[in-house]
Amino acid sequence: MARRFRFNVGRELTPEAVSERKIKATRYISEDHWMVLTQMAGSVWPRVLPFCIASTFLTYLIYYLRRYHDIDLTFNDKGHSFMSMLVSFLIVTRSTIAYTRLMEANTKLINCMRCCRELVQHAVAFTRHESDIAARKWRSQLARRTIVLLQTSVAVLEYQSKGVDAWKTLELKLDEKKALLAAVGKSNERAPILLTLFLRSSIATHTEQLVKGIHVNKELYLLNFVSDMSKSYHGLMKLSATPFPFPLVQMARTFLFFWIFSLPFALVAQYESMPALLVINFILTYGFVGLEYVSIEMDDPFGDDPCDFDVHGLALGVIDDIYIAIYDIDGKDAADALKQSVHGDDDKEEIVKIKSRRKFASDIDIMKQSLARKSSFGIGRILSEEVDLYEEHEDVEMGYNNQRPSNLNIEIEEQTPLLGEENY
Repeated sequence: MARRFRFNVGRELTPEAVSERKIKATRYISEDHWMVLTQMAGSVWPRVLPFCIASTFLTYLIYYLRRYHDIDLTFNDKGHSFMSMLVSFLIVTRSTIAYTRLMEANTKLINCMRCCRELVQHAVAFTRHESDIAARKWRSQLARRTIVLLQTSVAVLEYQSKGVDAWKTLELKLDEKKALLAAVGKSNERAPILLTLFLRSSIATHTEQLVKGIHVNKELYLLNFVSDMSKSYHGLMKLSATPFPFPLVQMARTFLFFWIFSLPFALVAQYESMPALLVINFILTYGFVGLEYVSIEMDDPFGDDPCDFDVHGLALGVIDDIYIAIYDIDGKDAADALKQSVHGDDDKEEIVKIKSRRKFASDIDIMKQSLARKSSFGIGRILSEEVDLYEEHEDVEMGYNNQRPSNLNIEIEEQTPLLGEENY
C-alpha cells in the first residue's frame, strides 16, 4: 500500500498526488506529427480559417469570371512579388520582437515567483533557532505579507482580462484595503508597490519580535529578495505600459491585408489549373495571416487564452510552498492559522461591526466629507467611481461562503492608517 501523509488542508494525499497540480499550458508531443497538425487547443486555425476561405473564394470568383465570362481582372505579378518581400520582412520582424518580449515577460514573472518563495524559505532558515510565540507570529506575518503581495501582483497582471481591481484581492484585510484605497485609489499598478513597503516593514520588525534578531547581513539578504521582486514587477509593468509600437503594427497589418487580398488577382494570371490556384492561395493566406495572429497571441500573455501564462497557477504553487515552509518549522496549527488569515477569516468580526453601523445616507455623507478632507491634505485619493459603487449598496454583504467577497465595499475613515500599528 502506498505510504500516506497529511498536510494542513486536512485531507490525505498519496506521494503520487503531490504533483497533481499542473500549470495550465498548451501541451503537445513534438514527435507526434499528426497530433501537432490536427490539435485545435492553442491553435490559430479557428481565427485564420475565415481569411483562408474568403481569399480562396475570391480566387475562384476571379478565375470563374476570366474563364467563362471573359472578364479579366488580373494583373502582372512583378510588383506583387516586390511587395511580398516587404510583407515578409514586416511580419517576421513583428513576430521576432513579440517573441522577445514574451520571453522577457516570462523571465520576470518566474523571478517574481522565485523571490516570494525564497524569501519565506530563507526567513524560516534564518530563524529556525527561535521557536517562541513572537517568532512564530513574525514568520506568519512575513509569510502572509508575501502571499498578499504575490496575489495582488497577479490581480494587476490579469486586470485586462478579468477586470478585477487590485484592492479587491481576496487575501487583503480590511485595513489593507483601506490603505490601498486611501493611498492609490484605483491605480492598480501602484498597489503592489505599497504592499512592498508593508513587506519591508514586516522584515524590519524582527528586532522587536525575535529574541536574538537576525544578523544585519541576513536581514539585507531578505530585503534583497523583496528588491528583486519589485524590480521584476516594475519590468512587467514596463512591458505592459509600452506595448508593441503601433505604427509598426499598423504598417504590417495594412500591407498584409492588401497583399493577401490582391494575391488572387496576380495568381490567376500565372496559373491555369484551378485546384493548384486554390491550394496555393489557401496555404499562403494561412502562413502570413497565421504569423500575424501568433504575434497577437504573444502581445498579451496575461489573459485567459490557451497559450497565455498560467499566472494564477504559478502563484498557487508558490503559496503551497510557503505553507509547507511554515508547516515545517511551526507545525500544522501554524500552517492552518496562516491559511485562515490569508482567506480572510479574521475579518468576519469586523464585517459584523460594519453591518451594524449608521444608516446608509449618513454613511455616504461621512465618506464624501472624509474624501474631501483627504484630497485637501494630499494624503491620497479615491475615484468617484468608488463612491458611486458604495451608493449602489445599502449595506455590506455578510455572505462569506468560506471566502471574502471580492466586491466588498469599505467605509474610509478619516484616520485611515497606511501602516496599522496592530500589524507592525
